[in-house]
Amino acid sequence: GYFYMTGSGVEPSDEAAITWLDRSVRQGYLHAFSFLAELHEKGRGTELSAEIAADLYWDALVKGDPTARERVTGQLDQREREVVRILQQKLKDVGAYRGLIDGLAGPSTVAAINRFTETLPEPS
Repeated sequence: GYFYMTGSGVEPSDEAAITWLDRSVRQGYLHAFSFLAELHEKGRGTELSAEIAADLYWDALVKGDPTARERVTGQLDQREREVVRILQQKLKDVGAYRGLIDGLAGPSTVAAINRFTETLPEPS
């Protein structure tokens, strides 16, 4: 799926990327979650869906994916505002965030994500 998404060695195809990344996610391949989330977040090869994107980023975070953690901390300002808002709500629901649920990618959101992920068990 990643190769179709990036056009590495194959003709780029967001639709094929969605198909293969979705299969990978369903089989539990952790690194596929963030790539599939990005396609849903941008509406590439599929309907635009901040909800699906945020759920995929969240699931990847909970499972300990370093790519997801980088995308929602170091690259949080590149995420769509609705994705950030949904992640803020999820963080608030687990008691890791006390700020406004406003979709603004600020330092308090990044700090909450870091605090939350530090409480998770190491991936096995």
